[in-house]
Amino acid sequence: MKNKESTKEKQTDGILNHFILIGIFLIDAFFKVIDLILPNPTVKDGSEKLNTFLMDKKRLLELKNKEELADILNELRILSELKKEVLVDLILTSNTALKKHEFLERKSELAAKTLKELKPLIAGGEKLTQLKKADIIESILEQEFKLE
Repeated sequence: MKNKESTKEKQTDGILNHFILIGIFLIDAFFKVIDLILPNPTVKDGSEKLNTFLMDKKRLLELKNKEELADILNELRILSELKKEVLVDLILTSNTALKKHEFLERKSELAAKTLKELKPLIAGGEKLTQLKKADIIESILEQEFKLE
């Protein structure tokens, strides 16, 4: 009795597996037909032409010296057009930009402190009672960053 039931279950499982497999093949065939009928929104020829065009422009730009490249970018508001990731990379590759970032971060950090917390940070014999918070912050920044 058990033998007949397990044989029927195996046959049912096999038939079910075949129907599932047929269904997968039909769906795959359907998508292939749709791809043949409908135009593909990404035109490979256009993107290849664009890549070739950009590579040609890149080769021409690489022939120029640093001053010529800077002259091309002069007076353009290019930074506003760049993506955030590119701007971060630019800052990380420039020592001047990194120092400015550190300066601005420190200024923000000092601005969050109270006068009582700021006064011990300032060196020199300046009259602290007469200085405003902004002046104290400026003095600390000058001291830490050796500003002129």
